[in-house]
Amino acid sequence: MKKCIICRKNRVEFSDEHVIPDSINGYYHIYTVCKPCNSKLGQNIDEPLTNHKFMEFQRYIMRIPGKKGIMPHPFDGINYFKGDEDTKVKLQQDKMGKITPYILPDIPRNSLDNSFSITLDKKDEKNMDKIINKILQRNGIPKENVSIVRNENKLIDKPIEVNLSIDTKKFKMGLLKIGYEFATENIKHYFLKDVKARTISNLLYKADFDGLDNHNLFIGNGLQKEVMIPFESLINPKEDFHYLILTSVKDLGLVCFINLFSTFFIGIHLSNKEYDIPNSMIIGINDTHEKKFKIVCPLEIVDTCYVEAPLRFVYEFNNQFEELDFYKAEKEGNINLYILNGHIPLFYKNGEIAYTNCADKLKQRQLIKNDLGNFKNYIITNHILDEELYVKILPSEKLFKVAEINIELERIKDHI
Repeated sequence: MKKCIICRKNRVEFSDEHVIPDSINGYYHIYTVCKPCNSKLGQNIDEPLTNHKFMEFQRYIMRIPGKKGIMPHPFDGINYFKGDEDTKVKLQQDKMGKITPYILPDIPRNSLDNSFSITLDKKDEKNMDKIINKILQRNGIPKENVSIVRNENKLIDKPIEVNLSIDTKKFKMGLLKIGYEFATENIKHYFLKDVKARTISNLLYKADFDGLDNHNLFIGNGLQKEVMIPFESLINPKEDFHYLILTSVKDLGLVCFINLFSTFFIGIHLSNKEYDIPNSMIIGINDTHEKKFKIVCPLEIVDTCYVEAPLRFVYEFNNQFEELDFYKAEKEGNINLYILNGHIPLFYKNGEIAYTNCADKLKQRQLIKNDLGNFKNYIITNHILDEELYVKILPSEKLFKVAEINIELERIKDHI
């Protein structure tokens, strides 16, 4: 027997749990949630997320039906024309998801005096006689006593105002579940030994929405794209993919950053403890094109999506005139680095080779390294040299002192 990660009870039967709900094309499966909890999670936790108005919009755009095969309808409900609250209108959706306005019948309900008027959508024109007969019967008026004075067709050219009710809290429970389940699968001892993991599982088990604000669980409000800025050099997100990034943040602890359909963005504070994560982070990519979930590390993304550009040297010139002459010659294409066996060597001032390959120097751990910016299309690492070293310039074979060397990685591919 093993414990369910939600109720923490010893169980025999476990279900196929979608970490990311299947109704938003989630393909990450785990088998550590018992059947009763799986059923409750789907109804109590997943639905406020998948049926959130913003997620409905995304599902509508992407043509993702619900479990019953019905397309989400983000504009469902009674609406009104701008400036006319007497005329009710619905936005009807056909099987293909096309939306058309439909004016609801405006039929008098109270007893009538000498006349009455009704308002119908053009689609209901064929039923007008039946509707009139019902009104007459309800009011005890003989049909022969009534005549239609005027039948008027009117084109309404007004915008339709739609009032939307937006949940700002409950959907976060679904995001919390995603981050928690991702951590239980990938961080050893997290489920069994972490105090905050126990708190989170209890919130999920009880569907305790009121308790969400009491435990410092969220980074961002769920809609702030800025939460994902630190990962732009690794993830250039597709709008129809989902992304999970599990990492330890100094002085904060274990955090799972989540991007669902580029609609919801949030950080989940899973633990106050900083876990030792290989390669600093675990990245989950829910690929809706290939219909699979893949877990990768940053090095895999860098190796696949980036190529190393030529090294950039920061020179230290003897005077301003030497600097001007150097850059003028470089601009004219009259300067080339001396290459030895396919590598750029570094020299001492006396002309002796210090390193046959400058990469050997850059690997030294004592060098001060600065990230000049993890930009969206470039990763630049600046190395400050700790000894006096030179490169040889052709055709003059003159030595120039190097103070710093930059390694630049250029993105050539958006996605792994």
